[in-house]
Formats: sequence, C-alpha cells, structure tokens
Amino acid sequence: MQSAYYVANKFDKLYQTVFNPDNSIKPCGRDATRKLIKFANYYFLKNGVADSYGNEETGYIYVDDMIRLHDKLMRGDGNGSSTK
Repeated sequence: MQSAYYVANKFDKLYQTVFNPDNSIKPCGRDATRKLIKFANYYFLKNGVADSYGNEETGYIYVDDMIRLHDKLMRGDGNGSSTK
C-alpha cells in the first residue's frame, strides 16, 4: 500500500495534467483523463462505491466529484473518501 502522501501527490500531478487552475478541463487527450480516472477509482471510494469518478474506458470524468476529491485532498481533509 502506498503512503497517503504519495497517493495525494500522484493524484495532484494527474489532476494538474487534466484540469486548469480554474478547474476547467485542458485539451489534454483521452489518455490523460483515463489515467486520472483510473487512479481515482482505484485509490478512492465514494460512499463505499468504486468507479465513481468517471468511466475508465471512455475517459468521461464526473467533473464535480473529481474537483471535490481534489479540493478535499489538497486541504488535507483526510484521504478523499476512503482508501482501498
């Protein structure tokens, strides 16, 4: 299991690849969004449910949920929801 610090930093790097500072989505390509979704879906559960931050196959992000997760992690409010 990775440390909480490592997971938060890795998530932030992936997030910054996909999102602008104003939380709008960058023209970064589907592979970048898939990587972010896959990471979030693996490490963070939302209400005990996996795969709740987007669709890894299509690259479709649940934007509001992803932004909330990022904000929570960057504030240091725990580790998102819960970790696996």
